[in-house]
Amino acid sequence: LEKTIEQTKVAMSEVSAGAEDTANSVQTQLIKTEEIQEHIHSVNQLSNKIALDMSKTEEAIVAGRNNVDNLIEQAKITDDANTKAAAELGKLNEYTSKMQSIIDVINNITTQTSLLALNASIEAARAGDAGKGFAVVAGEISNLANQTTEATENITDLINDVSEELLIVTDTINLVIDDNKLQYRYAKDTAKGFVDISQRTDDIKNSTGKLGDAVNLLQNANESIVDSIQTISAITEEVSAHATETYKTSETNAETVAAVSKIIDSLNSSASKLEEAK
Repeated sequence: LEKTIEQTKVAMSEVSAGAEDTANSVQTQLIKTEEIQEHIHSVNQLSNKIALDMSKTEEAIVAGRNNVDNLIEQAKITDDANTKAAAELGKLNEYTSKMQSIIDVINNITTQTSLLALNASIEAARAGDAGKGFAVVAGEISNLANQTTEATENITDLINDVSEELLIVTDTINLVIDDNKLQYRYAKDTAKGFVDISQRTDDIKNSTGKLGDAVNLLQNANESIVDSIQTISAITEEVSAHATETYKTSETNAETVAAVSKIIDSLNSSASKLEEAK
């Protein structure tokens, strides 16, 4: 019996030590799991922040795309207006060319008129007194022709000035048209870039949403693990306490059995002595 109790005592000592080690391990695991839970919570917060930032980015992209669309529309309107202005300037150039042609015709007529007036004056001089009246008329015609020539020269100068100004304005408008077309192309490229950015933002937003879902699942799973480990920890501590108590009881039983064994040995010794005394 004493041997059996001693074996039980040793076994309970090992059980108690094992239970204590298990409790310590479970407690360590609980601490680590809680740390993991904190990390998961931090990741979840970051994921939510990323999702919020992506939403703001998406709003900014939409605003940017609207601005670029407005810019494209304005560029198109400006291009149409410049093209129309260039066409009108082309017509003005045609009109000035026609005016110059008319002036040339007037100059030719004036030249012919001056020649005719000169011939008339010569003939009037030959006619003597009979041609004096005609000579006066021929002189007036010559003066009018000269005045017409002077006026047409002034008009020609004005037409030339206008033509030069029209050429300058036409060149300027053509440059504006070229620049506007370049800006229009850049705006279209920018709009395409915004579309690409928007698509990539949507992809990131979707990925972030999936990440958030995964983190939530992981957090829920880890919370379940924490609850389970806390339950195991409580049970393990209870088992460890019972094992320690049982071990102490085994020690007490072993001491009691040892004392009883000594008493039995003493009784056996006394009985042997009584037997010998007979």
